[in-house]
Amino acid sequence: MKAKVNQDDLDAYVDGQLDPWQRNAVEEWLGDHPADAARVMTDIHRRNQLRLALALPDPLRCDRREARRLERAIAPRWLGVGLPSAAIAATVAALWLALGPVGLREGAASTPPPAFVKSALAARDASDLRLAMLSQPEAPDVDAAEIRALTGLALPQMPARWTPRDVQVFPSLQGPGVEMILDTPEHGRLSLFIVRADGGDGAGTTYAGETGIAWITHDGVAHVLGARDDPAHLADTAERLLGSLPTN
Repeated sequence: MKAKVNQDDLDAYVDGQLDPWQRNAVEEWLGDHPADAARVMTDIHRRNQLRLALALPDPLRCDRREARRLERAIAPRWLGVGLPSAAIAATVAALWLALGPVGLREGAASTPPPAFVKSALAARDASDLRLAMLSQPEAPDVDAAEIRALTGLALPQMPARWTPRDVQVFPSLQGPGVEMILDTPEHGRLSLFIVRADGGDGAGTTYAGETGIAWITHDGVAHVLGARDDPAHLADTAERLLGSLPTN
């Protein structure tokens, strides 16, 4: 049974205030309501335009009421330079239905991203939410031996200048995975998700919004890196991490 979604839910979705499960419920609902999906996508686009215009590093700092005020102030100028609003809405709805709600788009990979990439994005979103909550303390201590004993997942050797911020075992459709959030000089805030994966060895890259994603699978285990960085740069790092895995 699909969840009921109201305007407050849509506003919170646009402002990035929902957890991964709530976002998924809203996206599922929007898939059945293309007119509402068009309005939401327009709101997101306008919010991002405002954030870029004001050079705000964090989209959550963009006050929605202020955005609406500025939108009303500049709307008369916009109406004279573009398509009619109905045509714009129809175009946005078509893009929504064509691209889907997940937010992934292909990078160097010739095939759609594997399912474990979606699990990695969900784990990253959950970790970001935890780090923003005072009631959820960070867990930066890493016991690689314990994690391997209980999950069967070996952690690569982290570079000396990488600082762990949070380490959690995260449930996914592929089984328990390990989600790590690290501060790095190369990529800034970096997420590393390790989980079991079906199929043979492989690698790929993609984007999820402004986040670059790179993954590499070896011996039935996937390593997924995410950061606001070029996916090709992340792919190089993923290969180096794979080379640092313990051999026994």
